[in-house]
Amino acid sequence: MSENMTIRDARLLGNPPGLSFNTFTVDQNWDLGAAFLWVKNFARSNGGIDTLYVLCHGLYTWEENVQLQASIPIGGYGLQLCKQNLTLSTVDMVGTLVNGLVRNMVLFACGAASTQSNNATQRDQTFCRMLAKKTGAVVYGADRMQVYYPMAGTKSPMNFAEWEGTVYRFDPDGGVRAVERNAPKTPT
Repeated sequence: MSENMTIRDARLLGNPPGLSFNTFTVDQNWDLGAAFLWVKNFARSNGGIDTLYVLCHGLYTWEENVQLQASIPIGGYGLQLCKQNLTLSTVDMVGTLVNGLVRNMVLFACGAASTQSNNATQRDQTFCRMLAKKTGAVVYGADRMQVYYPMAGTKSPMNFAEWEGTVYRFDPDGGVRAVERNAPKTPT
């Protein structure tokens, strides 16, 4: 596996950075299964994908925070990707299509690996754990909202700068550990 690929949801504004030679852009009209069938076909024709970069918004919900006495947005509910979104409800379908074809998956999305929830299922980073298990890929995601500069209307790519929060590595066998913030950009 030596090829890299980027899948980007167009609702994330800006020109995608040059993470790979192959960038596939989807939006709210794309069927998630069709998009990952495309990823599967690319992977099969290239002997697999070393790193699949996923650029999109993370899915959040609002929860009451007792300490702050306020409602705050909590991530870890999946990815705003295609019509159906990539969530716990759709991860099986994606896994069926790409299992064993992707070595690493880097999620450039807000709060994909959030640990802030009052809900134990979300606090345990269930979404990223299941994504790794079902796809057979090592998944990297951050626990906080990510700041980036879209640079829309220019030829310059999005600028993600450094990761906010802690970046986690989720292994297909269930292992989870925090990693150096630059590690997901060059997975090993």
